[in-house]
Amino acid sequence: MEATSLERLVNGKTKPFLKPINMPDAEVPVFIDFLKGMLAIDPACRKSAAELLEHDWIRL
Repeated sequence: MEATSLERLVNGKTKPFLKPINMPDAEVPVFIDFLKGMLAIDPACRKSAAELLEHDWIRL
């Protein structure tokens, strides 16, 4: 099995991660950054719920 990056998955073209029609291309990197903070494998690197609520993606 080959490793897949979030950037490759959330590119707006790959199922099941099709980009919503109304999501501007400029928001995709912000969304990916949010996911990386939420899904970090290392708990020391993972963002807390409070930190995620302050993320730019939530504030858009």
